[in-house]
Amino acid sequence: MILEIKPSPFMTLVAPLLRFDPVYHVLVTRSSDFFLTQYTIKATRLRLIKIRDESGTGLVTYDLGQGLRLELDLSKDLDAFMYDYLSRFGKYEGEVASILSELITKNTTFIDVGANIGYFTVLFSRLARTVYAFEPVPSIFGSLLRNISLNNLQNVRALRCAVSKEPGRVRIFESKISEGHDSTIKRSEHDGSILVDAVSLDEAVEPSAGSIVLKVDTEGSEMDVVLGAMRLIGSGRVSAIVLEWARRIYPRVTNLRDRFALYSTLGSVEVLDERRGSYKVRERHEIPDYCNLLIRVRK
Repeated sequence: MILEIKPSPFMTLVAPLLRFDPVYHVLVTRSSDFFLTQYTIKATRLRLIKIRDESGTGLVTYDLGQGLRLELDLSKDLDAFMYDYLSRFGKYEGEVASILSELITKNTTFIDVGANIGYFTVLFSRLARTVYAFEPVPSIFGSLLRNISLNNLQNVRALRCAVSKEPGRVRIFESKISEGHDSTIKRSEHDGSILVDAVSLDEAVEPSAGSIVLKVDTEGSEMDVVLGAMRLIGSGRVSAIVLEWARRIYPRVTNLRDRFALYSTLGSVEVLDERRGSYKVRERHEIPDYCNLLIRVRK
C-alpha cells in the first residue's frame, strides 16, 4: 500500500537525474531515505489530524456496493487513511480493481497476498469461486477477519502468515508511517520488528484450485512470492498476476533487473494506469517508479 505524498522540493530538483539506476540508488534508496522518511512522517501526521478532526476516531462502515461493507477503525492509522481515500475517491487503487473485475469469474480462485484489512478480498468475494487471503501482521489480520465476518463470506480462507519463496519464519519490520508499510525489507521508516510464519503458494494452495488470479502487495517482497509459486504457475493454472512495483524500496540496483527479467519470462507485462489505462512494456525503463503491474501468464 503506497500513501499518496507529494514529492519534496529536493526530489523535484534532482528528478531529471533519477532515471539512471545508479544515481537513483545512491540519491534515493540509500542517501535520501532517512530525509524522505521524515518528510513523509510529517506529512502523514498532518493528514491524520485532519482526517480525525473531520471524521473522529471511532468505528465506521463504508458501503462497497452489492451488499458488501468494510468496517474501519479510525483510531488506527491504516484504517483512517483507507477511509479517507475511499471517502474522497469512492474507490481504492481503481486501476487494480478494474482489471481484477475483468479477470475474476465464478470459476476463479482469487489469491490476495497482502490482503490488508480485506478491501480486495471482500470486493471480489462475490465474483470468485474461492478466495485465499494472506495477511501476516496480527493487528491487521484481526481487521481482515472482522470484515470477512461482517459480510458472512463463506468462500474466503484467511491465513495469518507471510508468503515467501519457501516456508519458514520471516522478520517483518514495523513502520512508523503506517502498518501498511510494514515490510520484510528494512528501511529508515522501520523501528521495530516481529517474527511471523511464512508459507509458499506452492505449498499453501490446494491442488484442486484452478483458474487462479493472483494479487500481490507485500511492500517489496513480491518477487519472493512469485518465486514461491513457480510450480503453481508452471502447472498452467495461473492466468494472471497483479503486483506492486515500487522502485525506491528495493535494496539493490540489480533487484530492478532481476524482477523485470522474472516477470517478463512469465508472460506479457502491462503497467496499470488509472488515467491512461493498461499498456504493455517491453523494457524495464518504461515502468514508472510506483505503479501496479499486470502479468498475463503465458500458457
